[in-house]
Amino acid sequence: MGNWQLDPYHTQVEFAAKHLGMMTVRGHFAEVSAVADIDPDHPQASSVQVTIQTVSIRTHNETRDNDLRSSNFLEIEKFPTIHLQEHQRRARRHGRVHAER
Repeated sequence: MGNWQLDPYHTQVEFAAKHLGMMTVRGHFAEVSAVADIDPDHPQASSVQVTIQTVSIRTHNETRDNDLRSSNFLEIEKFPTIHLQEHQRRARRHGRVHAER
């Protein structure tokens, strides 16, 4: 098992959400860190932990970004980070692993 700090320049957390059912708003979080414990011989035993700084949300619209940071959505002062840790894995063909939250 190897512990890896994932390269922040090659790690992205992106999202897409429908706005008023007519258009799709796309964005990303600019500040993300991730650590992975990888076991190449037993990929189903591998795990990933991700930490996202909520203040770093970007949708290319500063007014919308500020609204997303507010208590209407992310409430960044109360919740400055999002922590994700996958907890269910199953091995798949060709050495790939499917993870679910």
